[in-house]
Amino acid sequence: MKDTYLLQVLTDKNEFIHIKELSKDEYIKFNQASIFMNKFNIKLFFFRMVDYAYMELKHFEKDYDAQIKINPLAVDNDVIFEFFKLFHNYLSSVNLFLNQYSANVKRDYNQDLFDEFEELRHSLYDVID
Repeated sequence: MKDTYLLQVLTDKNEFIHIKELSKDEYIKFNQASIFMNKFNIKLFFFRMVDYAYMELKHFEKDYDAQIKINPLAVDNDVIFEFFKLFHNYLSSVNLFLNQYSANVKRDYNQDLFDEFEELRHSLYDVID
């Protein structure tokens, strides 16, 4: 019995649309590419956290900028607390991203590349000094 491999798309209406029949080699390549893209998507999850925290901080800045134009004395403890909370979330997400990415590099690449990555990562912290 010969296996049949079909490339199909699932629509919003839970119906499959046939794209084409795949050979065994095409199926293997497609499957490998799908596994790679899934791993890549998981790695991007941590970057999306950084991006989300950054956008929250920028949104706060924009809202506060508009508020302070109306009332220049609009600085109170709640505003300061909200700023530090959002800033802390952003820095924490950056740290989480860097730690996770470091673990990915260590797991997926050779030691020389990991050492180079770690050296570059640590040099970024030293820029502030």
